[in-house]
Amino acid sequence: MTIRLIADSSAGEVRASLLEEDRPLEIHLSRGQTGQIGAIRLARVTRLAPEIDAAFLDLGEGDEGFLPRKYAAMPKAQRINEAVDEGQMLCVELVSPPSEPGKGWLVRADLRFRGRYVTLEPDYPGLRFAADCADGKTRDRLRDALLPVTDQCGVTIHEPAARMDDDPVLAEAAQLLGQMKAVAAAGGGPRMIRPAPGLLEQVLRDAPTGLARIDLSDRALLADAKKLCQRWPDLSSLPALWTGEEPLFTAMGIEDALDQLASGVIPLPSGGSILVDETRAATVMDVNSGSVASPRMAAMVRKQTNEEAATAITRLLRLANIGGLVVVDFIDMRKTSDKEALLGILDQELAADPAPTRRSGLDVHGILSITRRRKGPSLLDQIRERHAPTPHLDQTGHDLLRQAEREALKDPRPGALCLKLGPQLAQWLEQDKRLQSLQDRTGRIVRLEVMADGRDTDATCHIVP
Repeated sequence: MTIRLIADSSAGEVRASLLEEDRPLEIHLSRGQTGQIGAIRLARVTRLAPEIDAAFLDLGEGDEGFLPRKYAAMPKAQRINEAVDEGQMLCVELVSPPSEPGKGWLVRADLRFRGRYVTLEPDYPGLRFAADCADGKTRDRLRDALLPVTDQCGVTIHEPAARMDDDPVLAEAAQLLGQMKAVAAAGGGPRMIRPAPGLLEQVLRDAPTGLARIDLSDRALLADAKKLCQRWPDLSSLPALWTGEEPLFTAMGIEDALDQLASGVIPLPSGGSILVDETRAATVMDVNSGSVASPRMAAMVRKQTNEEAATAITRLLRLANIGGLVVVDFIDMRKTSDKEALLGILDQELAADPAPTRRSGLDVHGILSITRRRKGPSLLDQIRERHAPTPHLDQTGHDLLRQAEREALKDPRPGALCLKLGPQLAQWLEQDKRLQSLQDRTGRIVRLEVMADGRDTDATCHIVP
């Protein structure tokens, strides 16, 4: 079984995917506010809300935070007013961006300083090992080596540490300990204390052991990966430049997977499909069968479609980082044996998901619920617009930036890069230095040709003298 990691970037966006035998297991995307997840800010408690067992915080820079009691770094507190006080200053990590205008960031005060080999947890003393991390002898060795650190804070040891000598593990622990102490010593008013790690750093840090290869789409990204991997010797020989004829994410089928997610329709081998929709309360998946040749074949087709859907849905949860409550409407089946076979497939596939998951049984209508823990927004949140009927400018804009960058780099002719587009997309591109970044990455002057009656989905790019 070959596991590989791939990553590409464009102006204002970084994408990565973990693949097993060239089949995508996970897709990660960083753009806009999602790039701030994991940042640590010094915040002030502005209001306690006992009715919802939470507190509201001033995060600085005009942002507000929402802190539930369970994230307040006081495990024994029974109520929010036992965990924090109004006016108190505390450091918090940004967990999830506002779900809509007027809402605040979800934050946590029980900070964790995560590395590839160890994670430091100042509010949870003791030494912990990840499941199946190492044999007893290796655990004893790591426990003795990390004793000076465990005297100061809690430590969780991850699986890659078991394959390493003590030196890189201790070096990472010392680096994280320095970060922890710097955050604890922060004073002043609400502000940024530590920026979020970039997406490339996160996926390298969290990459599984036994990774065979890391492919990067361009030389700048390759240089960044090699620099990051200097901390992690087990990865240092793996980064390589992608040299295929097609763009990396196209060649690996990631673009097709993203298109399917954006459309909300996931095709199944038998001709059926899964319709996916996110609501405020849950992600809803509806399984539909394809055409049936005769009534006598209907039961067999329903069974086959449901079983294909069970495999596809459980893999989709991990692929798109879907969490919380997931409601699945399977095609109704009459036979108890068919229902038991379906649940068996679900259990087998869910067991392979590294995130904690639970499922209910099938009700009389063929409806089943799954709960799954995740961190940060789902991929659906990032690539699909839920609040307006117009195309999502973030998705359309980043698609155009990637296309423009490829066009600028593959066309040998000198000249400027001209983008022909509608007014809304032009306004989006002029924000957050996106055009400047495109110019820096391509080495070309970028010109905008705005069509007053143009649609954002009709944007094109070409080289002009």
